Amino acid sequence: VYKSYLSDGVSMASRVNARYYPRRIQILGLMVSTLVLFGDSVEMYLPSVITQDVSCELSLSPTQQHTLTIALYTAMAGANWFGIFFAARFGRKTTIILSIYMCLAFTTFCAIVPNYTLLFTSRILIGLGLGLSDPIVVTYMAELSPTREFYVTSVTVLSTAFSLGGGWSAMLGYLLL
Repeated sequence: VYKSYLSDGVSMASRVNARYYPRRIQILGLMVSTLVLFGDSVEMYLPSVITQDVSCELSLSPTQQHTLTIALYTAMAGANWFGIFFAARFGRKTTIILSIYMCLAFTTFCAIVPNYTLLFTSRILIGLGLGLSDPIVVTYMAELSPTREFYVTSVTVLSTAFSLGGGWSAMLGYLLL
């Protein structure tokens, strides 16, 4: 089957099918995707800000403190590649939902871990959840976008949400310390 692609890489068939989504589904998809990227940003930056407090409670060495952040970013990088294949097999919507549940479960687990090993493991699993969602939410919004203008607006909102999440977590970290 031949698919003609627009300049942004989305096929005409996807673009035509997106026109049949009701507007409320498109807006709901944008809101969920925005919350996912906002949460991703907070999850990435806030632990880096409050690492000093956690290191006192668990008596972590400086190497262990840095390893926690490195574990998250390394797992995210690997999951970005894995997420492409996972989304192709199970769908973008399923991948985003799985990512949200993984992040919620292991972030909650991070709050109650008693030692460094479990904290390190949960940070890796959070990184996998974050890495699954990051490239997929933008692609999902491309599927829901009936016009190029809505797509550009969606990507702008998603980028802004990620930046606002980082700023919010820095402010929250300042207030907590």
